[in-house]
Amino acid sequence: MSQISAIWHLYLFYGVIIAIGMGGSIPLISTVARWFVKRRGLMTGIAVSGIGAGTMIIPPIASWLIATYGWRTSYTIVGLAAMIVIIPATQFIKRDPAQIGQLPDGENGVKAESLDLPARSLPLREAIRTRQFWTLCAIFGCLWFSTIAITVHIVIHAIDLGIPAISASQILAIMGGAGIAGRIIIGSTADRIGHKPTLI
Repeated sequence: MSQISAIWHLYLFYGVIIAIGMGGSIPLISTVARWFVKRRGLMTGIAVSGIGAGTMIIPPIASWLIATYGWRTSYTIVGLAAMIVIIPATQFIKRDPAQIGQLPDGENGVKAESLDLPARSLPLREAIRTRQFWTLCAIFGCLWFSTIAITVHIVIHAIDLGIPAISASQILAIMGGAGIAGRIIIGSTADRIGHKPTLI
C-alpha cells in the first residue's frame, strides 16, 4: 500500500488486503470451535474480540505515525509490525486438541457425539445451492458493507466537522472498545439461548 501511485493500485491492493485480512478470522474461529464444546460461543466471542482490540489500539497509533512520518512510511511501519507480531504468534496455535492428546473443553469420551452441534459437511458445490448459504451471504454482505462504510468514513467525516485528526481517530477506538464488549456478550448469549436465535 505504501508504494501505490494510481487509483487502481489502491482498489487492487486494498481489496486484496481486505479479502485476506477478513478471511484470516475464519481459521481462528474454526480452531476455537474445535477446542471448545462447552462455552463455544463465549470463547469465539473472546477470540474475535481481538478485532475490536485492534480497532481500539491501531487508529490512534496510525494517526500519530501519519502526522509524524507521512502515510507511506506509516503503512510500511504498520505492515512490518503486524508481520513481526502475527507470523510468530501463529506458530503457537494448535489446530486441534488431539494434536496434543487432549479433548475439547466440555467433551469427554462418552458424550463426544451428543455434545457437538448437529451439522453435516457439504461440499462447496452443494452448499452454494442451498437457501441458507445465500441468506447468510446476503446478511453478512449487508453487515460488512455497512460496517466498513462507517469505519472507513467516520474519521474523515469527523475531521470535516472540525475535529482534530488525532481526536477523530479516537472515534474508531471507541467503536473498537464497544466491539469487544459486544462480541463477548453476543457469544455468551449464543451459549445460553442458541446460535440461531442469537443471530436472528
